[in-house]
Amino acid sequence: MEIIIAILTICLILSLIYILLCKRQVDSICRQLDLHEKPDTTADIRLDILVGPFRKLRDKLNRFLESRTAERRRHLTLENKWKELVTNVSHDIRTPITSVSGYFTLLMNTEDPVKKQQYADKINARLIYFSDMLENFFEYSKISSDDYKNNPEKIDIKSVLSETLFLYVDDIEGKLGTPRIDFEEKESYCYADRANVMRVFQNIIKNALVHGDGDFRVNLESDEKHVIVTFRNSTKDELPEDINRVFDRTFIGDDSRSEVKSTGLGLCIVKELMDIMGGTAEAFGAPGVFGIAVTFKKMQ
Repeated sequence: MEIIIAILTICLILSLIYILLCKRQVDSICRQLDLHEKPDTTADIRLDILVGPFRKLRDKLNRFLESRTAERRRHLTLENKWKELVTNVSHDIRTPITSVSGYFTLLMNTEDPVKKQQYADKINARLIYFSDMLENFFEYSKISSDDYKNNPEKIDIKSVLSETLFLYVDDIEGKLGTPRIDFEEKESYCYADRANVMRVFQNIIKNALVHGDGDFRVNLESDEKHVIVTFRNSTKDELPEDINRVFDRTFIGDDSRSEVKSTGLGLCIVKELMDIMGGTAEAFGAPGVFGIAVTFKKMQ
């Protein structure tokens, strides 16, 4: 009997010790979690006891905290990008408004009909730029949001491309000459958002109208898995050493020869939309030539 009592007493003491150690470990975990309320804390949860459920708890907590830290960094990056974008856009807004105001004053103070028309044309050009800038800004803000909806469906890329080119054919012929179009006869069905695909084509064409100098070409071809649409035009602009910088949000090319300036967001939107749809957008160039190839995944 005494032996049984002694064993039970030892078991009770060990149990109490284990409970106290568990309480101490729980308190330690709570203190470490409190530290993670600070945004700059990235340390893993550490344990004094690696037995029982604590090892599993530690692993789950560390995975959760790692995910939380990554999400926090992502939001911080997006916040910084938005601050930079808003700063740039606010600066760009002042430029056309000031210009329009100046030309409007000149327009009101002259009786020369030729000058009146020149000032009216310049005002119209800057209003076009202003409208395009706001449209691109709102489009970029929409596709950058977490709740942006991509609604893929079975579409014929060739049909959407033809429709988009038809909308801009007069502008293309007026600025770049007769376009050279080469579409293969194969089917070009993909699973993509029709509105997004058209927006991609529109932005690339608009970029060619601003920066292009002629020889506008569009090529559509496909292989077993992809449909590739290539746009190419001649240009007098100096291309960046890293040609794919044209997709950067803050990259703005040489607009000195154009009355309708570029906002710098059009090709950025192209890249964002192609990423959302699971495709790719790549730029290429040579002296006097600039092009963009967009690749869509073909329906299998």
